[in-house]
Amino acid sequence: MENKNKHVRTGFATILWAVLAILLCTSPCGCAVTFDDWLEHDIDYEILDSVQVDNATVNLLSGAHIEWWLTANDGSTVNIEGGTVHKWVSVMPGSNVTVYGTSFTFQGEPHFAGEKLFISTSHPDYLGQLTVVYEDKTQVNLSIDCYFTIEGGTIVNYATVTLAAPGGDSITVNIEKAKVSWDHSDIHVYGKLYLPQGFWMDTLNPVGGVVTTLAGVEVANQDVEFELKGKKGDKWEYKDKENSVGKIKEFKIDWKGAKFDYKGDEGLHIHTHHIGGTETTLCIHCDQISGAFTVSVYGTTIAYDEERSIKTDLDYELQKNNNTHVHFTLPFQLTPDMTIEVSGAVELSIAVADYCEEGFVKFKLVSAFDPDSSSSDELEIEISLGEDPNTISGRVLIDAWTKKDDKHWDYK
Repeated sequence: MENKNKHVRTGFATILWAVLAILLCTSPCGCAVTFDDWLEHDIDYEILDSVQVDNATVNLLSGAHIEWWLTANDGSTVNIEGGTVHKWVSVMPGSNVTVYGTSFTFQGEPHFAGEKLFISTSHPDYLGQLTVVYEDKTQVNLSIDCYFTIEGGTIVNYATVTLAAPGGDSITVNIEKAKVSWDHSDIHVYGKLYLPQGFWMDTLNPVGGVVTTLAGVEVANQDVEFELKGKKGDKWEYKDKENSVGKIKEFKIDWKGAKFDYKGDEGLHIHTHHIGGTETTLCIHCDQISGAFTVSVYGTTIAYDEERSIKTDLDYELQKNNNTHVHFTLPFQLTPDMTIEVSGAVELSIAVADYCEEGFVKFKLVSAFDPDSSSSDELEIEISLGEDPNTISGRVLIDAWTKKDDKHWDYK
């Protein structure tokens, strides 16, 4: 009996050591990679451990992979622009965590740049992964765990993660006409703004800013809040009734959305009614098509059978009861680099760029200035739209005037 018990104890010890060995082999080393130096760090490589961010800024870029978890502590800034985190991202109070991309979804619902989300791996009402499409078109699912406390069954304190459109790009400012009126002490500028992918009026809050510099002297620096006008809110306007020196007197924005329009000899007509920063209304007319066919774009599929029944995961609205005119809502911005593939009764590969008209923003800007504050011939305008963390800006310099005298400088 004694020898039997001894063998049992020996066998149990062997099993215990084996389990411990497995746990040690499958767990991180316990010394997380820590960033706590008040500096900014780009991660575009693999880290086979967990990462702690304290008093530092960490940018997760394309090619990054963290094998365990990423913790953003108080005083940290974490910008997730690409890459993957195998386990989860812990968001602590006092941290600033931003995910950059498009086509955000959480719990099956779309979300948009500028939103702040509370996501938890433990609270039953906020479980789930955040799906995002990065600027490089990679789609990933991120497990995010935001810190929270509960009092009396109610969440009273919690951290959030911010959604933002892809960064790194800026507005292209094209000046069509400008006039400096020395006798009226104002500057009129007219032109177009071209925005980078992911930015449009549905992803930007209606606020902006203008910095006007004349001959190296800043003559106006002001933030403005636009009034939305037009049936679709696509005309943003700001006016200053006081007409004060050093102020923006007028700032108007007119959104002219991008358009896609393909109409082929085979009888298929595909076009857009709206291309926004986060979604697109794609219209398909197929009255003249016989037989089943499928339309695919950027991972989405629309299938028509011979009876014109539709099978798709997209939301859509019928324009004709026979399904020959249908508006589909794509959960992303249709961009020129995409391709629409058609197969079945019709075989097509449609390059969006070949049938797309670029969207732009028309603008009018009027600034008041002190005519004694400048005497040389350079005019620099910096324009920003939106608010942090979802803001973009661009600038332009005019130093060659079409006409120039003591009263007016004209540029056309």
